[in-house]
Amino acid sequence: MSKLYALKHIICNDEESLGLVKKEISVMKSLKAHPNVVTLHAIIDMGSTKEAFLVMVFCEHSMVSVLESRGAAYFDEIHVFAIFRDACNSVFAMHSQSPPVAHRYFELGFSHFVAAS
Repeated sequence: MSKLYALKHIICNDEESLGLVKKEISVMKSLKAHPNVVTLHAIIDMGSTKEAFLVMVFCEHSMVSVLESRGAAYFDEIHVFAIFRDACNSVFAMHSQSPPVAHRYFELGFSHFVAAS
């Protein structure tokens, strides 16, 4: 069975955006072993074109799609606690970095958070 990967394309128009990309890569590398943070597998730097491609684990389901798929049904308490625990664990891992990392956005299942199966 083949694995699916996500490719994030980033264009760096100036030194500030380049610095932000380098910081994102550094943080993702430092959190590589965390079960609730998307794993960065490879970095492709296009050099003079000021582009970067990040190869990451593919998250098949986002939290939004999980919420939408339930329709009018509710999650049981155990499921809600598991989602909340996983979200808190990923935020705690970022805040435990030196210096602490404050994420600009928090996209459950899309970006840097992976809910346990």
